[in-house]
Amino acid sequence: MIICKLKDILEERDIKKSVFAKEAGLTRPFTENLLTNSFKDLNVDSLNRAISYLNLDGLNDLFIYIPLEVENLKLVRRRGKEFDNAYYLTFDITDLNSNTSSQFKIEFDFKKAWSQTIPFSIVEVSSMENNSKWSEIIEVYGEELKQYILGKLQSYIEMKLKTKIFLMLTEELKKELIEEVRKQRATYSIDKKTKVQDNE
Repeated sequence: MIICKLKDILEERDIKKSVFAKEAGLTRPFTENLLTNSFKDLNVDSLNRAISYLNLDGLNDLFIYIPLEVENLKLVRRRGKEFDNAYYLTFDITDLNSNTSSQFKIEFDFKKAWSQTIPFSIVEVSSMENNSKWSEIIEVYGEELKQYILGKLQSYIEMKLKTKIFLMLTEELKKELIEEVRKQRATYSIDKKTKVQDNE
């Protein structure tokens, strides 16, 4: 994985991201992609402007390469549990050099996430299964990797939350529509009976 250090650089220099984007002549989406590590392709001209504005020596000052990949993210309902908070999040971290993989699992509370008025902060890492391996990886690769992984997990959970909430709202809407159709049919039946009686 390739991790952009722009967020840390801006925080260290006390530069607001909006000021950085405007003064460096960068688009908001390009800047956000760097800050959130959600980029897939990067515009070379925009990278040149970012490096020049920040007075960096080169790409190595802006990006770091870590031979790991976060894969197989899943939000799983625990068996035998009926409540919305009975979930856990699993993911793998694969070492690209040795091609070995470690699995991690974190208890996750959907109800708590829904009730948050601010973005839900995912990880109480202490509740993570395989915590010793997690600590070992972070110790080797540092805080940038930790923030990258937690950001990726956060984005995944937010996407799942939106999907689940959408499905819940869709179910509620379906119930309302079915109830409305039933009422209209009942009203139509009463009106029809009344007309038949009036004609007699």
